[in-house]
This record gives sequence, structure tokens and C-alpha cells, in this order.
Amino acid sequence: MKKNQVVLITSLVVIIAGVITAKMMIDSKPKPNPPKKLETVRYAKMDEVKYDDYQVNINATGNVRAQNKIDIYSEVQGIYVPSNKPFREGISFEKGEVMISIDKREAELTLKTQKSELMNSIASLMADIKVDFPQSFDKWNSYLSSFDIESNLKEFPKPSNDKEKYFLTIRKLYSQYYNIKNQEIRLSKFDIVAPFNGKVTMSSIEPGTLVRPNAKIGEFSGFGLYEVDFSIRAEDLKYIKIGTSVNVVHDENKYVGSVIRISDRIDPTTQSVNVFVQVNSSDLKDGMYVNGEVVGNKINNVYRLPREALIDNREVYIMEEGKLAKADIELVYVGKNYAYVRGIEVGKTVIVESLANIKLGTKLQRKDS
Repeated sequence: MKKNQVVLITSLVVIIAGVITAKMMIDSKPKPNPPKKLETVRYAKMDEVKYDDYQVNINATGNVRAQNKIDIYSEVQGIYVPSNKPFREGISFEKGEVMISIDKREAELTLKTQKSELMNSIASLMADIKVDFPQSFDKWNSYLSSFDIESNLKEFPKPSNDKEKYFLTIRKLYSQYYNIKNQEIRLSKFDIVAPFNGKVTMSSIEPGTLVRPNAKIGEFSGFGLYEVDFSIRAEDLKYIKIGTSVNVVHDENKYVGSVIRISDRIDPTTQSVNVFVQVNSSDLKDGMYVNGEVVGNKINNVYRLPREALIDNREVYIMEEGKLAKADIELVYVGKNYAYVRGIEVGKTVIVESLANIKLGTKLQRKDS
């Protein structure tokens, strides 16, 4: 029994001594240094804040319309009579040139009949005029002698007194006179003339077609002078006024125009206003879509930076003590490429590009442009 206890105690002593020895050996080994935590560095484009005055350029897209453009309607009825220059799309006419002739032979004969009846009425009254109004006989006799049914009716001689005027009225000379003058005006409408130099842009009639009153038969547009309707944000109107210069751009060609009208109506859907620009160019065409750059008023004492650098239009990233921070801004105007702001201290370093997946306090270094 004693022998077993001695063996057990000896074994425990040996185990404890081994544990102590192993721990001493482990503790005596040199401990490795923990790895150093690396600090993240981001590179960004930067700029120092400085204030200046800038010209505001407002970009928009618009539709070109010929300023002189009319729809062609006929006020009379008849057969379209073709001429050497047909009323076809693409055909040009000068101001005063007949574009469309409608057969007017019937109307001409009717008018001549009315003139002959008037001439007969005057002749039948000459005897009474000589007796009752001898002072007016010579002027009426001269009028009757020069009467020509092939020409437009001349104005009646003025009556010498009210009695003569009533005499002519009762004999219905004035009603015949004004009816003829009305028919002369109507006869002139059988020839539709060009109101300005231009070109036919639409035609819906063929030779021999019956032209009906109040039916649209074509469109006619003038040369050179155009109007562009640009849709501008309502908040940008304060930078635009009548006479403001506008660059109209199409296919890399630039034409200079100016603002001639500004609408008072704001589109409730887009919150935009129509601004009308006049431009003179033989290269533009009715119906084209063009880009416009409105050269607006100046903005004074602002800092300009790329609009991509804005954060919700309220803040920008800056660098303070070599690390990323934010600064509040007062947004004055946002253009196509640039934003114009105030509220940042002069000399501050602003990040002028968009930054993603970055935390405030990150160490920064300037990126070479």
C-alpha cells in the first residue's frame, strides 16, 4: 500500500515539474510583434476656393419653326388651273407672285353683267339729273363717258347736296355700286399670291381639282428667318431677358440668335417656360430640333465647381488637416456642367469630383489632373 502511494506521488511530481518546465520554456521564447494597421489613403481632384463673376450659360433643346409660315385656304370655289410653276412641295415663289389660279371665267362674266346694269341705270337717270340737279350733270356725264366694264369700278361723283344723295339712293345706284365693289374683291381671291418670298412646304391639290372654300390646300414658309421655341426652367428666367443672345447649334454648326419673346405661362408638369429665339439662317429647316445655349446674365461673387462634386445640392467634400470632411454650401445656380455656390471660406480645399464608398476622416492626397 505504501509502495503504491509513493509511485502516485512521484508521478504527480514529475507531471507538475514537466508543466512548469514547459511553461518556462514557452515564456522564454521571444514574442512576435503584432502587425501594424495600415491607414487608408484616397486620391482625389482638388481645388482651392476662390470667388469670381461668371456668365451663366443655360442649355436647352428646341424646335425650329419658320417665322413667316401660313396655311393656304381658298375663299372661293372653282377648278385649280395649272400654270408653268405648279403649286408643289419644294417650289419657290417670290412675294406677289401668283401661286394658285382658280378658274374665274364665270365670276368675271357675272361681274361684267352687273357693271353693264349699273351703266344702264346711270344712263337712264341722266335726263332727270339734268333737270333736277343741273350742277351735277357734267360730272355724271363725264363718269358715264369713262365707264369701262373691263376695269375696276371708279368711285361715284360726290353728290352736291342731300337731295341728290337721296335721289341716287332711291334709284338703288349705291346698292349696285357696293355690290360690284364686293364682287371685284371676291374676283381677286381667285388668284392666291405669295405674301412673302418662300417655298411650298405642303400641297394637297392637283391640276383640275375642285377647290372648295375653307378647305386647307397647302402650307407656305418664308426663307431664312426662323423662330426656335426653347423650354427653360422657371428658376432660370431671372438670368434671361428680351434681347439676350442665344447660340443655336445643329450638327456642330452654330448660329447666333436673340430672345424676342418670353411666355408668362409656366408648364405645371415640367415647371418650365417657353422662350422664343429669332435666328436668321438659310441652313435651318422648319421642324428641326436644335440645341441652344442662352448667354444669360452674370452671377457675381460665386465659386464655380463641377456639378458632380455636389452632395444633394447642399454640401461638398473638403479636405481639412489632410482628411476628408464636409462643408455646407449655398447653391446659387446649377448649369449643364458646373455649379455656382457660395458659403465656403476662401482658400478651402474642395474635392471637385464625385467620391464613392468613402468615410469621413479618410486620409486624402491630391490627384494629378
